[in-house]
Amino acid sequence: MAEYIDYKTFTMVATPHALQQSQKRAKKHICAFLSDNSLDIPRLFAVLTPDQCFAVPLGKFLVYMKRKYNSQRRRWELECISLTPSDYVHTRHKKFAKLLKNVPSSKKSTMRSKKQSAVKQPASKQVAIKKTTKK
Repeated sequence: MAEYIDYKTFTMVATPHALQQSQKRAKKHICAFLSDNSLDIPRLFAVLTPDQCFAVPLGKFLVYMKRKYNSQRRRWELECISLTPSDYVHTRHKKFAKLLKNVPSSKKSTMRSKKQSAVKQPASKQVAIKKTTKK
């Protein structure tokens, strides 16, 4: 199940794949990983071009992110799609994602805690989401 983290002007969506890859490769939750690498999430959102996938280099990894407008939910989202090692041969030179050269960082973490901002969905919507993802 995806995790949703609210910011003032957008919602960050961590996909199940990104959550799984973060645990497997970085050995920590995606929120902790982004926070430990001092990524300035609001500035990153402002820099990204809508509807274009970007590979964001953080430490020894590439985090694939996309800024998009979700018309069903009527909000801007920053999708955290995947996390791969930065020397991973299959993704480093692909053209589907642009490599972000100037990664916005901050001395103070801009990662919001899940308790502060996690968006809880009613059980009926969770079931609908599960059904649509299986098809």
